[in-house]
Amino acid sequence: SELGALSRLQLAEFGFNRFEGSLPMELRNCSQLQSFSVYNNDLSQPLQGALDALPPLVFQVLLSYNNLTGTFPASVSRLNKLSFLFLENNAISGTLPTEIGQLSDLTAF
Repeated sequence: SELGALSRLQLAEFGFNRFEGSLPMELRNCSQLQSFSVYNNDLSQPLQGALDALPPLVFQVLLSYNNLTGTFPASVSRLNKLSFLFLENNAISGTLPTEIGQLSDLTAF
């Protein structure tokens, strides 16, 4: 994906589109990415895949109003700068992992 070549990208806003499928893993190459919004689209992948595609320094993630599935992954703890995480109106199930407590900067969820 060409998106992964944007190593200096800091803000990506793709809300209210018709993106389908899953986030490209190359997104992790956007090492400066701080804010990522893909709300109100048609992403349909497990939540773990969506979160694993994000670079570790991202602090704001908006994935609301998609079709994300599965359980909340323990691997969310690798996003240790995360302050805002919005996931409402998806198909996520199960319980929150204890690892969410490791996100000491998380202020909105």
